[in-house]
Amino acid sequence: MPVPAISRLTLALLRRGDLTLARSLAPARRDLGATRRAFECSAPERRFAWALLERKTNLWLLRTDQRGFSGDFVVLDLSSPRLDDRPVLVLELKQGAALREVGPTRHQVQNAAAAVAAAARLTGAIAPDAAFRVLLGDPDALLEHLAA
Repeated sequence: MPVPAISRLTLALLRRGDLTLARSLAPARRDLGATRRAFECSAPERRFAWALLERKTNLWLLRTDQRGFSGDFVVLDLSSPRLDDRPVLVLELKQGAALREVGPTRHQVQNAAAAVAAAARLTGAIAPDAAFRVLLGDPDALLEHLAA
């Protein structure tokens, strides 16, 4: 079975760790290692995800397959009841980098549109062709921006 392109993170999954996430995505034991490596979170990524989910309950955070060149996370803002009005962000975390919006052709996010489409299929919370922005920056700067 191929590794999924994206997975929704929750505080419960973050609390239990990468192996629990991998087990939830890989029904076959032989796929567990590849799935775990694809969705592993570094310590700064884990801290970012935890803080964002704790502070902003209107946001859904999805982890992308780290080999897919589609950013680190996709964020869905579910504040609006209308699918077409829900903002979508693709995030690329870079320690020490200034927060900035980048184009989706940048190497690390070149497949961001595919990740957003996968998020739409997985969650049903956004339109399949949802518009999105790509933000790159230090985890603390991104967190401050998203929490504002």
